[in-house]
Amino acid sequence: MYKAVSKWRLYLCSMTISLKNIIPAFLEKEKIAHSEIWGHNHTFKKGERIQIVAPSGSGKTSLIHF
Repeated sequence: MYKAVSKWRLYLCSMTISLKNIIPAFLEKEKIAHSEIWGHNHTFKKGERIQIVAPSGSGKTSLIHF
């Protein structure tokens, strides 16, 4: 469990991963406000490929580690 994350939930069910309202505590509020990932709900299915494109320092690597 990562202590740098506040209000997070990660569910693994039926070959999907659901991210619900993940917000890293260390990320600036302005970056969270303009993000399409942080603070939103997302579901990824087994075998699905995604591409994350975002500016440097926006939390791409942190998302992968979480």
